[in-house]
This record gives sequence, C-alpha cells and structure tokens, in this order.
Amino acid sequence: MKYAIICLGVFATFLGIGSVAHAQSNEIAYSFVEALYQGADVSTGTFGSVDGDGPRIAGSLALGNHMHVFGNYEKLKLDDAIVDTGTGTPETVSFSDLDRWGVGFGFHTSVFGGRADGQIRNPVDRYSVFFDGQYISADPDDSDGWAVDAGFRAINFTSFEFMASAGMEKISGFDSEFTLEGRLLYNLVSDLQIEGGVDWNDNFTRYFIGLRYNFPSLQIF
Repeated sequence: MKYAIICLGVFATFLGIGSVAHAQSNEIAYSFVEALYQGADVSTGTFGSVDGDGPRIAGSLALGNHMHVFGNYEKLKLDDAIVDTGTGTPETVSFSDLDRWGVGFGFHTSVFGGRADGQIRNPVDRYSVFFDGQYISADPDDSDGWAVDAGFRAINFTSFEFMASAGMEKISGFDSEFTLEGRLLYNLVSDLQIEGGVDWNDNFTRYFIGLRYNFPSLQIF
C-alpha cells in the first residue's frame, strides 16, 4: 500500500507541472520506450507477502497499421521476511532478487468508426483495441512461460490517455493466473508522457510510476 501512495503523490506532482505547458496528444502510438519505478506486494506462499521494488523498462515497435512487437525487463528486490518460529526468537528469511524479461507480438486496430472530437478523423487517433501474446523468462528459478492479454486504449480531448487490459499468465511451476492492468498517462510535452498504474494477479500486485516517450509516426511497413 505504501507504494500506491508514493506513486499517486509523484503522479499528482507531474500533473501539476505538465499543466503549465503541454502539447495535446492526438494519436495512440504503438512505437514507444518507457522507464518505470515499481513497488510490489509479492506472495511467498509459506512466508506470506513481502514488499519489493525496482526498475522496469519496456519498448514497443509498430510493424504496420495493425501489428507490433514489444519487449520488457524488470528487477524486483524483495524485503526480508520476519518469521515467528515459536521459540521466542524471530527468524529473518531473505529472498533472491526477481529478474524477469519478456518478448511478444501484438495486433491492434481502431474502433468507433472514426468519429472523434465532433469531426470525421482517422479512428486510430483516439481509440484502439489490442491483443498481445508474449514469452516470459524469470529468475532465480530459471522458469519460463507465456502471457496473453487483450485491452483498450483511449485518448480524450485534453492530454490524458487511458489503458485497461485483462489476460492470463502461466509460468512453469505455478498455476495459470488471471491478470488485470490499468494505466493513466498524461502528456508533459509533445510525445513525452508521465504514467502511473497497477498490475494485479494472484501472486503479485505492482504499483508503478514512470515516463514514456512515443514515436507516433514510426512503423516498419
């Protein structure tokens, strides 16, 4: 919970800074790079939940009007757990850092027939749906797996972008998990956004804050 409060406070600060001078975002970009700080509540099973934090970097590249590839890397340093052994002397249990990376392929398309802001426009400018699939590798257990998710992105008529998605994730040694993610992004200057959000599944709850730089005209084909 403390990470959620930190993220909300930093996000509100950047909103105030960005409101002084910003450029309106008119297009949803599938080519971007982002750098995030994240805090997490991590379930350890026997030892309950522990806090963790660390960096996350990610990027996406549009292959064409409807396809994109992406990748991501994150590292979480976990706090120690204090365990009551029943002997009157608590025991400290330490955990290895969690390293995880993923690469994937996605499909996206526009919705709502192209009407936005009272005029006929290219519908990809404002509203988009997407479907992503990725391969995941995680340490320290050298496990791997996959994740799929589908979501919706929308830009309103000021400088905000909203993203929500739901999906499934399966890592070797663990049961399949239902996942939910929500993000709110705000344009600071042209193509540079501050973003914050939460990513939830049965074993992790991540709160994150960071910056995204978009390349709206960049695509391979």
